Amino acid sequence: MKAVLLRVGIDSQYGGNVGPIFEDGSFEYVPIPEDEKSTEERTYSDTKGQSGELLSNFVGKIFKNMKIHFDPEFETFTYGDHLTKSKIFARMDKVDYLVFYSGLKPYNNESYPRGLYIIGYFCIDQIFTYDELQNDSVKEKLKNNAHVKRGNISKDTVILKGFPEKSRLLNKAIHISKEGKEHWVASDQFCEIIGKPCDYNLLRSSPRVIEEKFAEQVIKYIECGK
Repeated sequence: MKAVLLRVGIDSQYGGNVGPIFEDGSFEYVPIPEDEKSTEERTYSDTKGQSGELLSNFVGKIFKNMKIHFDPEFETFTYGDHLTKSKIFARMDKVDYLVFYSGLKPYNNESYPRGLYIIGYFCIDQIFTYDELQNDSVKEKLKNNAHVKRGNISKDTVILKGFPEKSRLLNKAIHISKEGKEHWVASDQFCEIIGKPCDYNLLRSSPRVIEEKFAEQVIKYIECGK
């Protein structure tokens, strides 16, 4: 079993902000803006999140009326990416895990620090590459995915689908970074859990692979914290 850490959701560049974490530890997953032609109709200004508030309350002013790039999406549990970005997706197997984390900051409270938080995960059921994505029945199965909604699926596109019963958006976020000025650096505790050196940088970039011998304890850590 392998695990891959992926940063998702808005940040200062993609969305002009980071998502909110509320006083009780619940949070809002706010996906990045859609910047390509898509059949997606939802915008931040007409879409409510888990909290019941419009997602436009949490993005920068210039993004409020933009369409949303729901990737990952937690209705049918799909995530799309490109093999040119990382070959790891081609080497993933059934029952491997995608672990998603986001930048969050406290919203009308001081109970939680600004930082990076695990917000959900998929246990992989199926992996679809370009040839399979040309099949209409497959595209219908994956119709909630943002890359399918774009229509122009490139040859390096890969879409991963999670087991519904083993994949979830968490109810409460799990803090994994240091506090203060180094809020993008993994905490000492989390570095130990994932088998990475101290001061491991978690800024948005390529997917981060967790070695097999640490993958199981990452999932256990999330399950205990959820």
